[in-house]
Formats: sequence, C-alpha cells, structure tokens
Amino acid sequence: MPHRWVSLGILLGWAIAAGALIRRDLLPLILIGPPPDLRTIAKAEDEGPTTWSILIVDTQASSGGFRSIGDIVTKTRKVRDGFVELTSDAKIDSAAFFKGNLSVGAEAADQLLIHSAFEIDPSGNLYQFEVVIRWKREPKELMIIDGKLRHDQVVVNAHSPLMPMFNWSKSFPYQAHGMVQNTLAPIDRMPGLQVGQRWESKIVSPLTFANQMETVKVEVPRYRTIQWGNDPVRVFEVVSRFSTLTARTWVRPDGLVLRQEIPTLHRNLFLERRPPRAEPEEKTRP
Repeated sequence: MPHRWVSLGILLGWAIAAGALIRRDLLPLILIGPPPDLRTIAKAEDEGPTTWSILIVDTQASSGGFRSIGDIVTKTRKVRDGFVELTSDAKIDSAAFFKGNLSVGAEAADQLLIHSAFEIDPSGNLYQFEVVIRWKREPKELMIIDGKLRHDQVVVNAHSPLMPMFNWSKSFPYQAHGMVQNTLAPIDRMPGLQVGQRWESKIVSPLTFANQMETVKVEVPRYRTIQWGNDPVRVFEVVSRFSTLTARTWVRPDGLVLRQEIPTLHRNLFLERRPPRAEPEEKTRP
C-alpha cells in the first residue's frame, strides 16, 4: 500500500489534471454556450436567395481597394421529410483570378462555375454533399467531389474526367451535427456565436485540386467593427486556421454572415454579402 503522502500526491495530481480538463472542455460550454453546428445553421438559414460578390484586392488601384471578379448565389431549401438542402452557384472570371500565373493556359479566359449542394437530415447531421466544378465553355466537368455519411464516417470521392491524376478517395470520422462546408459556398448565418468559442470543421476547397478536404480549427477571438455597405457594423471575427493558411469570417451579433475571407494558393478572395436594396418610398398623392 503506498505511503499516505504518495497517495495524497497522486490524488492532488489527479485533481489538477481533472480541473484542467474541466476548464478546457466543460467550462466554455457552460459559460459561453456551444458553437454553431449544422443543426443550428439549418434551422437559421433564410429561404430566399442571397447574393455575394467575389472580390480581390486591386493591386493596380492606388487606394488599395477591391474589385469584383464574380458572384455567388446561395439558397436554402426544404427538400423532403425535414431534410434541408444548402446550395450555392459561384461564377468566377478566371482570367482575373489566375492573372500572373504562367501555369494556367488559354482556358483561363473562360468563366469558372462551381455548384455546391449540401443535404442535412432532420436530426441536423450531414447526409450527403456534391461539389461540381467546370469551365463555362467546356461540357465535361473539371472536377466532381461528393461525400456521404456512412455510419460514423464521411466517405469522400473526387473524380476528374479531364484530369484523372487528381482522382482520390478518403474518409474521416464524423461528429454529431459537425460542420462540413465548401469554401466557395458561404454560410448565410452562424447563430449563437460568443467570444471564446472554439471548434473544428471540415472544409472542401474546390480551387485546390490536389487536396480538397482539410480539418480546420476555428475560434472566435474578438469583436471588431467593419464597414458594410455605407455603415460601420459591429461584428464577431471568426478565425479559421488551415494547415498553412488562415481565413476569417465576419458575423453580425444576430448571426448574419456579412463577409468571408478565402485564402487560395494564388490570392485571397473576399466574399461580401450584398446589402438588401432599399425599397423605394411610395409617393403620397396630392
């Protein structure tokens, strides 16, 4: 039987380790609440379409402003028996995006189209998804990425009719209500954010053909103020850390996503929600 001082030391060490685990894993959930997940996002998404501008930094502008190279339309649709489908359609002026990259051929003058559809089951878990990438003038798809939840694993396959060397398959463990998203399919809403939250999500990166699936560590470090439309807006800053890159998302306190930064190998993209147009005032008859 160990000496009582040894036993006391073991008990003290166990208490310190248990306290550290509670502070790291349990207290954040109690004090600041759980982070957003697919279930809360599916419930909060708007039914109507949302339009986003795809922006890049205009290096030729003396003021260092932005210019648009495309747009994205996102939609939420209830498809059947409580299932929810999140879709997006992105159009990118590829000549502007790949400008200065000598490895890109003449097809860079075409428009790059990216269609994304994520289906969420009634319990708030990912059911399946598909991302299709193609040139506007090319009938064959450049890349198709699809995934489906099987038991507690998401099985992902990539198939390229034009570039077979980029075909691949992989699977990863899936946690209940875990987020899986496409970097070029911005989420309309992220409800329930609080400073100090941390979580992990899976990201499909359609502009990085060699390795499209990544685990991303996400945190909400602070508030900040950004300019959106003509007004300053107080927002949460959400920071996502990839293996070598960092992305940011700016979310209004009511959960409305206003802007998203997407790092790529060529340049950073900014997805900006277009403010709703003001309704014209009805003229009063004399």
